[in-house]
Amino acid sequence: MKLKLLSLIIFLIATAPSADAQEYYLGGGLSYGSGINNVGINLKGDITFDEQWSVSPSFNFFFNRKDGQITRKWWSFNIDGHYYFDFDNAWFLYPLLGFNIGVVTDKVMEINFSNTEIGMNL
Repeated sequence: MKLKLLSLIIFLIATAPSADAQEYYLGGGLSYGSGINNVGINLKGDITFDEQWSVSPSFNFFFNRKDGQITRKWWSFNIDGHYYFDFDNAWFLYPLLGFNIGVVTDKVMEINFSNTEIGMNL
């Protein structure tokens, strides 16, 4: 499931610029989940459609964590829409509205338990 979702995200980022987008960016880095106290990696894109609108998908994968007999896996996906207010070409204010999904999977003695949460980014 994770591989399919990651493949879909990469496909969407790679093909979106062909839909008349003017600019797109792709990057990555380290991320830290404060609620789970764990480090992960991040893949993020930004697709600019015009001077006011852009869409920014991101995927976070947090490294597995072992607590006794429990192995925990976390990942999250976010997609945000931005509207830019330009102040003298030096400052930008951009409110955003988005969607996120987070999945935690615990493995205890070869039995998997999973929890999925969805949310809204403001």
